[in-house]
Amino acid sequence: MSHYRMHILEETGYVVLDSYGDPMDPSEWLSLDYVDWKSSGDTRFAPIASAHGEIECNGFWHADPPKADKDGVWIPSQV
Repeated sequence: MSHYRMHILEETGYVVLDSYGDPMDPSEWLSLDYVDWKSSGDTRFAPIASAHGEIECNGFWHADPPKADKDGVWIPSQV
């Protein structure tokens, strides 16, 4: 399977997003599982994908064998 390329990115390689104007449903972030990740201070992440579909924040390149980000697996409880 080839990597999908969005037509909107063809000209510049990026797109500028506008602010979302509608109210946000708190369940979109309150229902996620957050994990501590010590990088620069106290940081909490709610990963939605990982190398093997488990809740962890390690880089995909640390998997055995290493994986590219596009080969990540959605974490069922997070999506």
